[in-house]
Amino acid sequence: MRKTKPEYVEHIQIVDFSDKGMSIGKAPDGRVILMENLVPGDIVDGLIIRKTKGMPYALTKRIVEESTKRIEPECKHFGQCGGCKIQHIQYKEQLILKQNSVLNALQRIGKIEVEEILPIFPAETPFFYRNKLEFTFSNKRWLTQDEVTSEDQDIQRNALGFHKPGLFDKIIDIEFCHLQAEPSNIIRNKIREYCLANDYDFYDLRNHGGLMRSMMVKVSSLGEVMVLIQFGRNDEQKILDLLNFMVADLPKINSLYYVVNTKANDYFYDLELTHFHGEPHIMDKLGDVVFKIGPKSFSKQIPNRQITFSIP
Repeated sequence: MRKTKPEYVEHIQIVDFSDKGMSIGKAPDGRVILMENLVPGDIVDGLIIRKTKGMPYALTKRIVEESTKRIEPECKHFGQCGGCKIQHIQYKEQLILKQNSVLNALQRIGKIEVEEILPIFPAETPFFYRNKLEFTFSNKRWLTQDEVTSEDQDIQRNALGFHKPGLFDKIIDIEFCHLQAEPSNIIRNKIREYCLANDYDFYDLRNHGGLMRSMMVKVSSLGEVMVLIQFGRNDEQKILDLLNFMVADLPKINSLYYVVNTKANDYFYDLELTHFHGEPHIMDKLGDVVFKIGPKSFSKQIPNRQITFSIP
């Protein structure tokens, strides 16, 4: 990434998406410009502020003309959170963009001749399809512009959610996520409320300290729920109090694990997990076959199908 002299460019036509979800624009002078959260067909004015991998990157200053492919994103966090890059595009157009991205990788990059390609099999719904999500606790919540300029010294800085794209130590406090079915949102929000009300310290991702570190939630196609909490230190009483609260006051959790992780990273597959409540696994189904899913298992859902790889 290289800084460059700011340059205002008018009437940039958004023509495509990169494989990383960046909007690709074409300036009137032919230059290709990277932007964000725009839709093919949009015409915008932008301010070039830097170069990324040799290409100009611009902030959107004004939308001159909106694309007919644009829709209102379902999620209130869209544009801040990096979880859904193209939620503001009609679903049928999303499928076309994804198919073109695959073809580009095969033909232009891989130099592979593709004789036939079948259309993407669409999902019944573009939401609530993830069977696993991982959320991060942080004492450095990503602040809105209004909060940054506010003189209020008592702004709540703790967060439980997803990383702000490009910033490892800033977390978007997620109120409602459309990626995973309930009770995922209920569990996350109730745990946040409990920790805030009972003075649990959230993790400092830069200085590596704090009790509440991360949370993994798995929701199977059969509706069974597994939760794994990572703690940054071994505070036995607070850990026990939180886990008992989760068992007694949250929607039914079929399997509850925790681990104390004092490493500099959140990777837990090399650690011994403690099974606290319920079954040691949850059940999931693919066709007529039922699988046992553990906290270190990996399973991937696709429309009307599911591929599962189980790690003991």
